[in-house]
Amino acid sequence: MAIKTKGNVQLEVNVGGSSPDWEVVPGVFQNEGGGRTVEEIDATDFDTAGNDREYIPGLGDNNNRTFQMHYEPGDTTQEFLRDANIDNSIVEFRLTFGAEAMSGGETCTFDAFVRNYGDPTGPIDGKLTVSFEIRQTGAAVWA
Repeated sequence: MAIKTKGNVQLEVNVGGSSPDWEVVPGVFQNEGGGRTVEEIDATDFDTAGNDREYIPGLGDNNNRTFQMHYEPGDTTQEFLRDANIDNSIVEFRLTFGAEAMSGGETCTFDAFVRNYGDPTGPIDGKLTVSFEIRQTGAAVWA
């Protein structure tokens, strides 16, 4: 059965370094990308049957994640992400999915760097938003 997105996705960032201090990234309303792609290595040889190739799995690659959020001037967590982009810092993120994301659900924790942090943009009769992209480094831990 499908579940609604609202209230069932939450993005947090560890602003405390080695002493975890998880802060919810405020205003996030779009989450795209993620997942993992495995490299294909051609293992075809003279013993391969028929006219088909054989493959073995290679190394995995974590796909970039892109988020959009409402711009909140002066918000320290949004500023932390912008500064992490400027400083080329690797930071720890935690995504929570599923029913009652605010109090449980399935979590995905991983290290990443902020690959892109955009300027606030928006229409004349609308709201300012900021998009940012993160690149995961290493494996995620699901719990």
